[in-house]
Amino acid sequence: TDPEEFIKKLAKDESSSNYQAEYKDSKGNRYVGLLQFGQARLDDYNRENNTSITLDEFKFDDDLQDKVNLWHINDIDDTFNSIDRQDLLNAGVTKDGFRAVAHLGGEGGAKEFVDTRGEYDASDELGTNLSKYNNKFGGAFIVPATDTQIKDSEDTLRNLYPDATNAEISSLIDFSQDPS
Repeated sequence: TDPEEFIKKLAKDESSSNYQAEYKDSKGNRYVGLLQFGQARLDDYNRENNTSITLDEFKFDDDLQDKVNLWHINDIDDTFNSIDRQDLLNAGVTKDGFRAVAHLGGEGGAKEFVDTRGEYDASDELGTNLSKYNNKFGGAFIVPATDTQIKDSEDTLRNLYPDATNAEISSLIDFSQDPS
């Protein structure tokens, strides 16, 4: 999924697509905006971009949110692209699944989720765990059975193996349907 489309999908779950949404956890930490950023993630953006955006500035500036949200997903994608594709397949994690897991649990948490094949499955204060976000937004890589699943698996495999030929992709799909 292209980053902007993924942001729209994630925003429905995070804030009901409300740029001014705000949540305060039991420790008093604020999470604001379309994707419910906390100060720590905003600080990551500030460091990388030599800015000093506050949560209040962020909350009330839709254009700024769009810019930071896109940076956020592209930053996660850079981490995704650095991970061995076989490790991702073994963990049942697609690109969108990784994006969602990293959004919820941080990039380090997403890497640990992949490294442990989902055994590391932290949750937030509301009880949402990493595996739920992986399945909801990326879907674990499943054995394709329907035409739609086969098309989805082709897209996933092309993301995982961008240099693979059409024949290699077809071979992987055929093998997943009948490994004998």
